[in-house]
Amino acid sequence: TPTNRAPLDPARPRRRADARRLGASSASSASTGINVNVSSAVNFTGVGVSPTAHGMLVNTPGHPHNGLKLKLPFTNTGNTTENVTCRFTVTMHDYADHFWTGYRDNSTLATSVAETHELAPGGSSECLYAVDRSVYRANAAMYLDGMYNLTELDSAEKFYALKVTVTARTGSGYVYETDVSKGLCTPMIGYTTRSGVYCEGNRGTWQEPDWEELGHLDDDNTNCSTSSRVGDGTCDSDLNIYGCWDGG
Repeated sequence: TPTNRAPLDPARPRRRADARRLGASSASSASTGINVNVSSAVNFTGVGVSPTAHGMLVNTPGHPHNGLKLKLPFTNTGNTTENVTCRFTVTMHDYADHFWTGYRDNSTLATSVAETHELAPGGSSECLYAVDRSVYRANAAMYLDGMYNLTELDSAEKFYALKVTVTARTGSGYVYETDVSKGLCTPMIGYTTRSGVYCEGNRGTWQEPDWEELGHLDDDNTNCSTSSRVGDGTCDSDLNIYGCWDGG
């Protein structure tokens, strides 16, 4: 039985009766959207993930890949004003994608405050959420976490994957839901190189992403957009022009 569980908020999200669930079973990363039998004038283009949509969480303090940021953009394609409310929920899972403790309540690490956007016809907006290591640290404590007064957990006591469920509901009752899952990689002492990390517990390896295809985004090219949407994990068609390909 996993130990050293962090104090959890007893509040939990309620499953929408009209939401048909498509789960993400990959422990590295995956995302899928759902549609329900309610028409929607709001177009959801999928979730962008930074620093990368693929790969694992590197479970060590200070590592640039020990957390993730998500962005859900959407546009009102209808002729009337629409409201969109987003919520993000972070849960722990085992290798089979079951809740880590066997129950949703005790496997839920965080639930965001509902975020509502009002969209005029043709208007666009986005919901943003960030998960840093402090959210899951107590449930994946490694030897460096003594600085936080945490006792190191054995590899079998650390959860296998972290899942962020993104749920958006429109004022007309349409529900969009997607999951992003990241496997947990705790570096093995003495087995880390410049290009990769060997994960304890035979959980595979993490390799530094190849940023070559996005290198142009750092170039001094006056023809490229300076929008904060460039290189944020979502490929935006309006930014995806010759010589300035947007990554996603």
